[in-house]
Amino acid sequence: MSIYAPGTPTYKKVIGYIGMALLALSLVGVLTSTLINDQLYAILSIGAGLISAVIVIFMLWLMRDEQSELSLHIKEMRHKRWKAVLCIVIVIPLFLQISLAKGLPVVIHHLISDEAIILNSVKETRHGYKNKGPDGCVYINGYRFWYNNFICGLTEEDWYEVKPDDVLVLKGSKSAIGFSYQGYKKLTSSLLQQTIAERLKQQGYKALTLKEAQALVSQ
Repeated sequence: MSIYAPGTPTYKKVIGYIGMALLALSLVGVLTSTLINDQLYAILSIGAGLISAVIVIFMLWLMRDEQSELSLHIKEMRHKRWKAVLCIVIVIPLFLQISLAKGLPVVIHHLISDEAIILNSVKETRHGYKNKGPDGCVYINGYRFWYNNFICGLTEEDWYEVKPDDVLVLKGSKSAIGFSYQGYKKLTSSLLQQTIAERLKQQGYKALTLKEAQALVSQ
């Protein structure tokens, strides 16, 4: 059973299916508790930006003709032209950024990841403890990019106590693409905190695996 009316052109069906797939990926990107590796995220962001630029330029070019299908559709929806332009310029790049740079690698990550425990340090707390989304969020060292640089779920007590460079033990799944976290623990030993925090700084805040941390402590 098709979701399209009889006689709908094939190209419109293809565009519709692509749009639905991207929408699903964007929801994954928004709702995920996965951090994508910084270098991969940067590459995917550039790719998403280039695709966005092509689509935006093409749509604005179509809007030059007031009799084009896009222009007539905007008139039928009773949208002001400047609002349509603003929506195209802002929403499309944002939508593709979340779906392609975050959602797509998250899906692949969950297909190939294995259970793991890593140690990473806090950069700073994020906004207030309460948020519109998950509560208790902190920015994590080693991740620079928007919507890919924080984790949530800290208790209110831990959130108010945590300081920059405090080390968190994160439990979840790891792959070459990134790390998904399902829980955390704070290191209680100040000496252990200092030792691991210094090692993280030395290696550019690249997260330590549990084995690497154990080897460091046993030295």
